[in-house]
Amino acid sequence: MNWRTLSLALGIASLGLAPGLTPDPAQAAALPLRVGVYDNPPKVFWDGDTGEPSGFFPDLLVVIAAEEDWDITYVPCQWADCLADVEAGRLDLMMDVAYSQEREARFDFNRVVVTPSWSVVVARRGVKLESILDLDGQRLGVLRDSIQANALATASQGFDIRPELVFVDTFDDLTQLLQDEAVDGVVVHRFFPIAQNLPGGVQTNILLQPAQLHFVAPKGQRGEVLTALDLHLTRLKNDPHSEYYALSRRWLNGIDIYKTNWPLVRRLIGSGVVVMVVGWAGLMVLWNRSLRREIDQRLAAQAQLNHELLHDSLTGLPNRKYVITHLEDCLGRVSRSELAGFIVLFLDLDRFKVVNDSLGHLLGDQLLVEMAQRLSQIQHWVARLGGDEFVMVLDHTDDVMVAIRTADQILAALGSPCHLAGHDLTVGASIGIVRATQPNQTPTELIRDADLAMYSAKAKGRNRYAIFDPAMQLAAAQRLTMETDLRQALAQQQFVLYYQPIVDLQSGQITGLESLVRWQHPTLGLLSPGQFIPLAEETGLIVPLGWWVLDTACAQLAQWRRQQPHLKDLTVSVNVSASQLREAHWLDRVNRALGQTHLHGSSLILEITETLLLQNINLTARQMQQLQRGAVGISIDDFGTGYSSFSYLHQLPITSFKIDQMFIHDLMVKPQNQEIVKTMLVLAHQMGVSVTAEGIETEAQKTLLRAMGCHLGQGYWFDRPLPADQILQRLQAPAYAVETVEPSFPSS
Repeated sequence: MNWRTLSLALGIASLGLAPGLTPDPAQAAALPLRVGVYDNPPKVFWDGDTGEPSGFFPDLLVVIAAEEDWDITYVPCQWADCLADVEAGRLDLMMDVAYSQEREARFDFNRVVVTPSWSVVVARRGVKLESILDLDGQRLGVLRDSIQANALATASQGFDIRPELVFVDTFDDLTQLLQDEAVDGVVVHRFFPIAQNLPGGVQTNILLQPAQLHFVAPKGQRGEVLTALDLHLTRLKNDPHSEYYALSRRWLNGIDIYKTNWPLVRRLIGSGVVVMVVGWAGLMVLWNRSLRREIDQRLAAQAQLNHELLHDSLTGLPNRKYVITHLEDCLGRVSRSELAGFIVLFLDLDRFKVVNDSLGHLLGDQLLVEMAQRLSQIQHWVARLGGDEFVMVLDHTDDVMVAIRTADQILAALGSPCHLAGHDLTVGASIGIVRATQPNQTPTELIRDADLAMYSAKAKGRNRYAIFDPAMQLAAAQRLTMETDLRQALAQQQFVLYYQPIVDLQSGQITGLESLVRWQHPTLGLLSPGQFIPLAEETGLIVPLGWWVLDTACAQLAQWRRQQPHLKDLTVSVNVSASQLREAHWLDRVNRALGQTHLHGSSLILEITETLLLQNINLTARQMQQLQRGAVGISIDDFGTGYSSFSYLHQLPITSFKIDQMFIHDLMVKPQNQEIVKTMLVLAHQMGVSVTAEGIETEAQKTLLRAMGCHLGQGYWFDRPLPADQILQRLQAPAYAVETVEPSFPSS
C-alpha cells in the first residue's frame, strides 16, 4: 500500500466509515467521467505545450482521480458552454465554479469549499480607479454569466453606481478589450495572472464579493462523485503537508496570501499621521483626510461585502449561511439554559414553478420579492434559503400552539392575490414545523426535519402546515431508497409496457391501444404507475422515462404491423408529462421516435391532460399545430376535470377527448353525470372530434354510452391492461360482443 492509499484509508476511518465499505480497486471498474475544461489561469487552463489541462483544479483532480480510479476525459469548452453542458448532462463534472443560490438550483455542488476567492478590478493604464465609487459610468469588461458579473451587479446596486458592462465569452477577450482600449477596466478573480495575461492593465485595490469555489455535477446525478471529492478534500485540507497545499503554493501563491490585516493597517496609518503632523502640520492634515476617506471607503466596501455574504441579493433577507449561523446561536442559548427551546418553520411556495415556467423568471423574481415582504411583516426572524424556500425562526418560544398560529398567519398573508404586471397571482405555501429543545441538535438536522414536515404538508394537499414527527424520517429514508431504485431501474431496463384496448363501441373492434408503464421491481414485484410516477415527476426522472415509453410503444407497434399486416390502422396512445413539454426540443423527440420506427404520424396519439394544455394556451396551440402538420393525434386526457372554459378548446387542434372515469363510474345512478357526458358528446360532435369513455366496467355502462353516441371506450369490461404478448393474442381474437338491446335510462 503506497502512502496515498494509506492516508486515504486513515482519512476514511477518521470519518467513521467501516473498512468493509471501502471499494476494492482490484474489483471495481474505472468510473468514466467527462470533465469540462475552460481557460481560467492559473486555476484551470489548457497547457499549450502538452495539450493537456493544467492548473490548480486539474492537478488536484488528478490526485483524487488516482485514488478513486476514475477514468477522466477532458472536454474543452467555453465558460458558458461548459455550464450549459453540465446542466444538460453532457458533462459529468466541471471544476472552478463559484457557489450562488441561482446556480444551486441548476447544479449539484460538492459540499467542501475547494478554495475561497473574490473579484478584483483591473484598470486600463491611464485610467484612475481608486475606489468602488470610481466605477460609476465606466466601461467594464466581464465574463458572461460569471460570478464576477454577479458581484459587480450586486456592488452596483449597493453603492448606487452604474457602470457600463461589456460581456465577453473568454478571458482572452478581456485581454483584447484592454489592448484595444475598448473598456476602462475589467473584472477578474483574485488569482488571475494580471501581469502575464493583462499587460495593458493595472490591478486596483477595489475588491468585490467573496466567493467559494467548488466542483459541480448535473442536478440529481453523480452524487457519489461529489461525496468522494468531499472526503478527499477534507483529508487533504486537514493535512498541512498534503498535495492540496503544495498545489496551492505552486498555482495560487498560497491560499492565505491575499488576506489583509486591516487593524494593523489602521494602526500604522494612525501612528504615521502623528509623526507627520509634528513636522508638516497643514499639508499632512490634508493628506491624512484623503487617506482616511480612502480607508473609510474600503471599510464601507468590506462591510457591504460582509452583508452580501449573509444576505440574499434578490429579497434582502438573510440567506442560507445566515440561517445556519442564527440557528447555531439559538442552539447555544438552549445549551446555556437561556432558552427552553425555539421553533423553526420551513416554507415552500405552492405552484411557484408554474408561475416561473408560464410567465417567466422576471415575474417569478417579482413574486418572490412580494412574498418576502409579506413574510417580513409577520414580525419574526425570516430568511430565504433559495429558490422558493423560506425559513422562519420563532426564537422566543417553543410553544407549538404559537407556531400553529404563526403558520395560519403565513397562510393568510401568502394566500391573498398578488397583482404583478397585469396578472392576479395566488400562491399558497406548504409549511413544516419543528420544535428545537435539545442542544445537541444541529442546524442541518433542524432544517432537514422541518423540510420533511413541509413535504408531508405538500403531500396532503398543499397550502397547509404539518408538525414534524420522527416517523417522517423513516418515510423519507424509504422514499430515498425508492428514488435510488428508480434511477437504477432506468439504467437496468426494469420497466415494461402494458397495453389497454380502445374499442369501437359500434363494431366491437379494437382501434387503438393505450400504453401504460409498469415497474418490474426486483424485490417488490410489479408496481403500478401510482406507486412510482409521482416520485418520477418530483425527481425529474419522468422525462427519460416518458421518452422511453414513447420509443418503446412506437417500436412495438411497428413490430406488430410487420407481423400482422391487417393491423395497419391500429394506433398507440402515449401519455406526455408536463416536464417533457417543457423541454425545448420535445417536438423533435417525437418526430425522431416516429422516424426511427418508420411510422406515419397518424399512428401515434399523444394524451395530454386538460390542465396541462391550458397552462399556457398560446404556446400550447403553436406546439399542437406543429404536431397536427405531422398528422400526430392529440387527445385531451381526463377531460372535464380541469374546470376550464370550453371557449379555449377551439384554439387547440385536438383530435379527441377522453371522458374521465369519474363521470363514467356512477353513470347509471347519477342523472347529472349523464347530462355532463351528453354535453361533452355534443361539444365533440360540433368540433368534429372523437370521444373515448374511460373506465367502462359494466355492460350497462357500455350500452348506455353506445346509445348516447359515444364513439370509443376502454375499461375493465373489455380488458385490463395486458403485456405485449397477451395483447397480440387479443388482437388476433374476434371482436368484442356488441349489445343490441335498447338500454334502460335511469329516471331523473
